[in-house]
Amino acid sequence: MEVVQITCYASENGAIRLTNGDNGVLQVFYDGEWGYVCDDGWTQLNSNVTCDILGYGYALSTAVGFYDDNTNYLLNLVDCVGNEAAFLDCSYSPYTPDSCFSSEHIYITCLPGGTAILVLDVFSYILISISFISLIISLILFCIAGRAFFRVETNIIYFNYCIAMLLATGIFLFGIPTRKFNRGFCMSIAFVLHYTWLAVFTWTLCIGILIMFKFVISVMSTRKIYPYLIVFGWVFPIIIPIITISITHSYYVNESKHCFLNNDGGVIWALIAPILIILIINAVFLVIAIVKIIYTKKSSQNNEQTDIMKDALITALVLTPVLGIPWLFLLLNVSIQHIALQYIFIFLNGLIGLVFLLVIVLRNKEVRGILKRGKTSEGITTLRNRDPMVSETEDYKVYHTPESSVEALT
Repeated sequence: MEVVQITCYASENGAIRLTNGDNGVLQVFYDGEWGYVCDDGWTQLNSNVTCDILGYGYALSTAVGFYDDNTNYLLNLVDCVGNEAAFLDCSYSPYTPDSCFSSEHIYITCLPGGTAILVLDVFSYILISISFISLIISLILFCIAGRAFFRVETNIIYFNYCIAMLLATGIFLFGIPTRKFNRGFCMSIAFVLHYTWLAVFTWTLCIGILIMFKFVISVMSTRKIYPYLIVFGWVFPIIIPIITISITHSYYVNESKHCFLNNDGGVIWALIAPILIILIINAVFLVIAIVKIIYTKKSSQNNEQTDIMKDALITALVLTPVLGIPWLFLLLNVSIQHIALQYIFIFLNGLIGLVFLLVIVLRNKEVRGILKRGKTSEGITTLRNRDPMVSETEDYKVYHTPESSVEALT
């Protein structure tokens, strides 16, 4: 006769599981028994915390319904903030028959394993790195173009916009994953991101203001307003983050996944709301300017003025949707909080720097002029190497362009 010894290990209070491993109905061990969580007040953020505790990362989807005849509910009104290490760290209420109105189960599908998340993260960082490098190249080209570039009024706006975008992208790339540091450092990263992204959109608003002054109000010289635009572009964006962090200091940042503004308490709206307002204002400016262009083209033969208006509008028409569309997905994510929306936001933001380089910078007359001059100089150097008889005077005649004539370069 053999004696079989069986050792049973009791589950810890607050332990959780999904009925099918990485997906299924949520069950919790509470007061010595396994049971269910009532779906009242359940959010996608709660599902993200659940999957993170189980070691799966993010929640792909959440559904509620009657998935089991067993209705042994144990907890209700669970509310997580995003940085909980254990399920019972979330706020909750013990279940009572009167407290759960719908009495439906919670079905969660987690992103299986860490590999998929790692692939998405690597892909996102590659895109953002491309954007970052594109912005660095843009700044280098602006600086190489020199005085010819900065004599053009709109180029000053593009230069400042590029700096703001480079700062925002750089902080996002190198700073946002640093949640492993202390809360103060993480809050500083979130604050700088808050400021730099508002600065990016404020500079797009400056482009819209410039279009209104120069082409709609028909102010011939806008040089006098540039000091005000520069102050507005860099000072105005700092006001909102300062007010926000002073009011919401205790919950300003969400450090559970990244050092970024917290959805909880509506902190993220301190970034999204100003962005939406700027996009709406710029859209109105663009519509007015387009109507003005159509009117000018019909009533005036000044084709040169019309072409200038079109060039400025192309920049605004490109930057407004390219900048705005990603943030619409972030707006959706505030309410839905789905991992797919987060990665769409990161993917589209990762294209901004590249689009700016290809569509705005390389189309710029002063930049194209310096690039053409470089190609001509390279050709002359090659010719001199092949034929020593080519003189410096001939060199000068071939590629020299008067500094005052931008048109000659293009």
